Amino acid sequence: MKSKFFLYCTLYVISINCQSIETHNEISNDFNVQTKNFISNTNENSLLDTSLISQTQNATYITINGSTYLVPHTEHDLRLAIYHAINANLWGDLSELIEIYQTLPNHQKQLVYMAQGLLERSRGYINKALTHMQRAYDINKEDLRVQLELARLYFEDYNNRQSKKIFNSLAQSYELPNYTKGLINEYQSAINSQYKWQGNIGLSIGYDSNINQGNGIRQCVFNFMDTCVIYRNLPPPIGSSYLGLNFDLSKRYALSDNNDLEISARFQGAKYSKTDSKALFLTDYSNFSSSAKISYIYRDSVKKVMLYPEFEILHKNKSTYYQSPSINLNTEIQLSRRLNLNSNFSFKWINYEGENKKYFEDYKQVNVGLGLVFEPSKNTFLYTNFDFYRNLYLTNYSSSKEQSIRIGAYKYLSSGVYLHALAMYRDTKNDVANFLSFEPRHDNTKIAILSIGLPKISFKGVVPELRFKYIQNKSNIDFYIYTQREISLNLNYSF
Repeated sequence: MKSKFFLYCTLYVISINCQSIETHNEISNDFNVQTKNFISNTNENSLLDTSLISQTQNATYITINGSTYLVPHTEHDLRLAIYHAINANLWGDLSELIEIYQTLPNHQKQLVYMAQGLLERSRGYINKALTHMQRAYDINKEDLRVQLELARLYFEDYNNRQSKKIFNSLAQSYELPNYTKGLINEYQSAINSQYKWQGNIGLSIGYDSNINQGNGIRQCVFNFMDTCVIYRNLPPPIGSSYLGLNFDLSKRYALSDNNDLEISARFQGAKYSKTDSKALFLTDYSNFSSSAKISYIYRDSVKKVMLYPEFEILHKNKSTYYQSPSINLNTEIQLSRRLNLNSNFSFKWINYEGENKKYFEDYKQVNVGLGLVFEPSKNTFLYTNFDFYRNLYLTNYSSSKEQSIRIGAYKYLSSGVYLHALAMYRDTKNDVANFLSFEPRHDNTKIAILSIGLPKISFKGVVPELRFKYIQNKSNIDFYIYTQREISLNLNYSF
């Protein structure tokens, strides 16, 4: 049976000497047109009866739109088949073609390295892909396709400095097709946008059923002859509407390759419509916090390290409540394409200010955490975190240990709605007992949050979000038992 591989007539879309450098994703439409032309003009003898595949020697086969074609084991035909497999995202075929092509004494090493790089990229191994693509680039630095693919890989590896350097060189040094120029401009804009001022403004209107975390429990404090003589009434819950505001602002500066410096600031707070006039100390529960940090960031396609000092100020009860400097270290490691491991460590000093020093003692807090993020499908994320806190006071009766676990899920629906659900359990235990109990204080807290966002109906970039929050705190000391419910409408704008 005669069989001839005619792909070179129509499928050699991007070759080493070709002027177009569209990537395998961007040229897919043009490629499909050329494939149809190739099939319509191909001799029927090119079609391979699949029942004869096992009998074919010194040739492999490739499938185009359901039809199978023979590829003789020559350098020319295999080279064309490799380009076809790349352009059509036939990664399984590409792996086999590379293996065969490398056995030929006159094979092009640059093509092998480029194909291996794109194959590793399709598998999600950007670091391996970079190694292969850099080798291809070292062989011929004038190859347009290799330059573009290398720049893209640097971009995906968060090496914006090298990526931008190559993209700028491509844009300035070659007469490129308009489509390719537009593609390069998009990458350049994406890189530049990462180093512009970015932020988020959020306004919320809501109702909190228990701003003072009261329970209204009536306790008997003195009993005589099975009769309660003196009762104590704990503060009842105070429900209040509120107006909330949050503002985030950040800017990154490139240091070198994968290293950046970021400065950021945050302001958030809530103004409640009601106060607690009967309280002895804390009468106004409105609170506003502001923080600033300078972060060193290292990031590539596999890991991210973030080290930063942070300074926070909390305003509460119409005065500065406390000031809190801290040092923080966060890491992320990609275990697979769908699974990430993250960790966090922080050491914080909480220093109370003004009149608050009469009621509260300064302390230090150590936090260590570990978490996982799993992406089962596009637009769906599942995550869990475990955190341990150690609060250290000069007096032991206030020192405590805290453990918490969080489980959350995020889903973006095709209808343009996103759902974000979070469940949290926290266990807190003091080291020793205090005057409120013969046993050390021991609290168990359950928290549930559900957010429903509607980005599809956003107005001029403002996205509405409805949020529900529920908190239940149980304690061996009645004073700390409470239930709290909250509902809010949030309007968020990012820039």
